[in-house]
Formats: sequence, C-alpha cells, structure tokens
Amino acid sequence: MIQTIKIHNLTMGTLDSGYIFGNLAGFGFPSLKVDVKERGSTHGADLGVSLYGRRVMGIELEIIGNDPTDYETKRRALELACDITRGLQRVYITTRSGIDVICDAIVTGDFDLPYTKGQMIFSTVRLELTAPYPFFNSKDQKSSLISLWSGGGWGLPFELPLDMSCGGDVIANVINDGNTKSYPIITLYGQLEDATLTNETNDEAFSIDYDITDGSQVVIDTFNRTIILNGTTNLRQYFSGDWLSLDSGGNGIKLTATTYGYNALVLITYRDSYLGL
Repeated sequence: MIQTIKIHNLTMGTLDSGYIFGNLAGFGFPSLKVDVKERGSTHGADLGVSLYGRRVMGIELEIIGNDPTDYETKRRALELACDITRGLQRVYITTRSGIDVICDAIVTGDFDLPYTKGQMIFSTVRLELTAPYPFFNSKDQKSSLISLWSGGGWGLPFELPLDMSCGGDVIANVINDGNTKSYPIITLYGQLEDATLTNETNDEAFSIDYDITDGSQVVIDTFNRTIILNGTTNLRQYFSGDWLSLDSGGNGIKLTATTYGYNALVLITYRDSYLGL
C-alpha cells in the first residue's frame, strides 16, 4: 500500500501535506507485451516474445487547503511539480511497510485543476504518470566489487605436467532484495583480456573479446545494452552472450579472463527491483 509519493519536492499522501490519496492504479504490474499466435493446423498456440512495457500510474487526489489562499498555493505547487517541460522526473514512493522505491515518469493524459462552485478550499483531481522503465527500483543504490584472483603459487610437492595458467577465482553473492530481475551497470577495470562474467544462478553470461589495458575501464549498461570504453569508444562489436541480469535473491557472479593483471576488477552497481508495490 502506498503511503507517500514525492514529485519535484512535493510530497503527497499525508493529511498535513493537504494532498490526500483516493484511488491508486498502475502500482501493481506494468503493461504486458505477450505475443501469442494461434496454430492453424493443430491444437494449441505458439508463444513469441513476452516482455513488460511501460508503466502507467493513475493517482486520484483531494487537494485540501486551510483557507482559500492556502488552497491556491497548493494548486500552483502541484502544477509546478507536474510541469512536463522538465521531461522525465524522479518520483519517490514510500509504502506503508517501509519500502522506498523510485521511478522516472512524466505526466500524460489530460490533466486539469478545475474550480467547482462552492468549493473554495477543496477539489479533486486525477493525475496520470507514465514511466518508460517498467519496474520500481530501490531508492538506495547497491554495489558489489568482484576480484578475479584469490590466491597464487603451488603446493609442494606438485605433479607434472604443471598447469602454468592463471588460477583462482572469486564468486560474489550479489543480492537483489526485490521480486523481479534487476539490470545492473557493470564496470570492468583492466588489465583484462577476453573477460567473461557469469551469473551462475541463472546461467547468464557474456564475454568481451578485447584486451582492456591496465588503467582502462569498460562500462556495460545491461538494460540499455551499451558497452563504452573510457567514456568514448563503443565496444559493442566485441560483446557476445547475455545482457546479464540479477534474479530476485542471491546471485553467484564470477569473473574469468584469458590473462589479467592484479588490478583487474569488476564493479556491479544495481538497485533492488520490484514488479509492483
């Protein structure tokens, strides 16, 4: 259940705020894009693409002023908060169970603040917000730093032939406390050659067939599907595999490479992800 919603420094949902919630819609599942095609010559159907689309949220509000002047001030504050000339705006939502999430949205649909005869300090309005990204994300950002090397040397006595390749690995447990997939920002720090990152929980993995030199970094945006070296160079052509996601709960993440230096690291930055509230 939603307790408060904040847009452009305007908090709604409490009696003291003067903006009281009526009906709320669109805070469960986002819209669905499921492609189902009937099979003409046999039983059943074929399932094609199944994805989530945009999220459209409807908010019914009662605006209550202490007097006519206060009521007008609250109306103008709501108009300012909903101004679409600023484009997408960060929306902060708090549930009654204490979960704090965010989304980026813009006002859509018809939006008006009509005056009603005899109501000098009170009115009802419906606000519609559309978020291009389908999920709610936790307000607080999380990160996990993963090193590739966890040890070295050989035990004595050792058997021949001796494996002279680099060995050792670290499997990090990256926890998404939400209830749907989270799409992280992944930063690889060199020196790394032919790096592979694997989520051993959901079997997703990708490789970059490129030599990331010492002091360089590659930033991978798994939702927008971009791979940028040192902020300028597109490395998309060297990428193969999955746009790695984090399942709800724990995720075992492992970094491997053909060759690497002691400074080789991967930083996973993400937020808990929620289908609905």
